[in-house]
Amino acid sequence: MGRINFSHVAVLSVLLVGLVGCKPKPIEGILGDAAPAVGTTPFEQFIVGKWSQGSKPSDPKKPTGTIMDIQAGGRFSFTYSGRKFEGGYTVQGQKAVLQFQLLDGQPLDLAMKDIAKRAEGGGQAAIAEDIFMDWIQKDLRAMEAVEVGEDGKTLEFTSARPAPPTAAPGAAGAGGEMDMGGMQAELEKISASMNPPLLRIGLIPNE
Repeated sequence: MGRINFSHVAVLSVLLVGLVGCKPKPIEGILGDAAPAVGTTPFEQFIVGKWSQGSKPSDPKKPTGTIMDIQAGGRFSFTYSGRKFEGGYTVQGQKAVLQFQLLDGQPLDLAMKDIAKRAEGGGQAAIAEDIFMDWIQKDLRAMEAVEVGEDGKTLEFTSARPAPPTAAPGAAGAGGEMDMGGMQAELEKISASMNPPLLRIGLIPNE
C-alpha cells in the first residue's frame, strides 16, 4: 500500500473549505419585494437612496439606464436618456418637489441655449440633439415631483402643479372659455402617471 502524502491532503482540504465558504459578493440590483416599505419612516428619510425607473424586461432585478439618486440634504441626480441631470428638492408633506438645475455639469438654461445655438448652424447631429432635448424637456415637466406609490415601496413621478380646485379641468369658464390652466395640469398628471415607477436599488445576492 502506497504512502499517503499528508501535505497534498492538507492542501486539498484548504481548497475545498475555500470553495465551500466562498460565496459570490452581493451585487447592486432592484430589491423588488425585499424593498423596505415606508411604514412609519419619515418621508424625507424614506426617499434617500438609488432608484431605477422600471427594470429591464429580460431581468426584473436589473436596473434600467434611467437612475435617480436622491441624497439626504436636498440634492439629487437623474440619469435619463444618456444625459445626467442634477438639482435640488424640497419636501412638501408627502411629496418631494424637484428643481432640475444642471445638465451634464452645466447650468440647465445655459446648456439648452448652447444646444439651440449649435442647431442654428444647420448640422444634422446638432439639429437632432435639439429636437431630442426638446422632447426630454417635455418629459421633465411630468417629473416635477415624486411621491410614494400605492404599494408603499416605490416612488412615482407626479406633477407639482395640481389642478385649480375651483374649476374642473377643461371646464368652460363664465365667459364660455376653456379653463386651459386646469386642462394643462390634468394633462401633466396623466403624463406623470404613465411613467414607470421608481424601484429601489440595493444589494442583492449574486446568483
